[in-house]
Amino acid sequence: MTQQKKERQSNFELLRILLMLTIPVYHLMLYNGVFYMDYHKNVAPGLFLSSGGAITADYAFIALTSYFLLETKDRPIIRRFLTFGAQVLTLYVIRFAVIRSLWGFDSGNWFVEDYILGGAWWFVAPYMVMLLLYPWLNQWMQKMTICWHGVLCLGLGICFVTNSMTLRMNFVNDLIAFLFTYVTMGYLRRKNYQRWILPTKKRWMAGIYLLGFLVTFFASWYVKMPGVMENDAAANLIVKHLIGKYAPLQFVMGLAVFFFFRDVQLRQSQIINRLAKSVFFVFLLHETVMGVYWYFGKINGQYPYYSVGAFWGWLLLYLLSCLIVGVSAEALYTRLLAPLWRRVIDRICTKFKFQ
Repeated sequence: MTQQKKERQSNFELLRILLMLTIPVYHLMLYNGVFYMDYHKNVAPGLFLSSGGAITADYAFIALTSYFLLETKDRPIIRRFLTFGAQVLTLYVIRFAVIRSLWGFDSGNWFVEDYILGGAWWFVAPYMVMLLLYPWLNQWMQKMTICWHGVLCLGLGICFVTNSMTLRMNFVNDLIAFLFTYVTMGYLRRKNYQRWILPTKKRWMAGIYLLGFLVTFFASWYVKMPGVMENDAAANLIVKHLIGKYAPLQFVMGLAVFFFFRDVQLRQSQIINRLAKSVFFVFLLHETVMGVYWYFGKINGQYPYYSVGAFWGWLLLYLLSCLIVGVSAEALYTRLLAPLWRRVIDRICTKFKFQ
């Protein structure tokens, strides 16, 4: 099996940027209860923005990560793990310092304690596990026959679908979602990614994504309309199954988005490539930005009831704030803290004879 060399080109970097911008929007809707309120003029826009966005983006991100890790050989595993961990630790300290300085250490605010400081960094923990496991996973999958590889995909897929039905969200199930995506990408790699349900060309992948989006959005919108379901709780349960963390349709759409951009021919852009370096910082700091807005009484629990103009206006302002904070944090981290962390990690790796 011959594989072409994978390069981090602007089509992938543009994908990172677009996907990352959907996650702050999704959490803006989720944390402020847009999905779970009684039917209102802003429910439909909230469902529209999220039906084809955030959870789809998560799986597109995992597919993109898998695409490169599957081709990675002879890399310094521990050094890479520690470097990523240093970024996570730094950004958590920033979040903690900012939020606690505003809200105090006993805020009594469910939003601050359960969401902002609890965080939705579910991608981070399984990714760090994968940074330790991927060399052995790659070797294991290479030794498998294609039949047994398919059986492994099926087994993880059954676990994944079961989790989507039970809606039990925890680290183990997050890791199963990540492993399912990774192993599936490894299976598709065996045939050089020529087919994902349909041929992996732009038009077919766009069709899969669009169909999934339309089904998700209109089904969610319909069940939320007055009188359709017995009560709002029943409607919300269906919405959770459609756009929840382990939703199978979101998984399918996420891989379709990845393969769409893989097939895009885009001229190299230094601006895109540079901006894409900040997406991780946008991801880990967007909740901090939201916490600051909440502190000043903006885009808080009343956000679902804003006028249409205010709903979209504050959304764009919040998104721009997340982007500015992420780009600034990445620049400062790279210039000031990354060299310090590098020296610490060099000493650790030297002392313990890691690569």
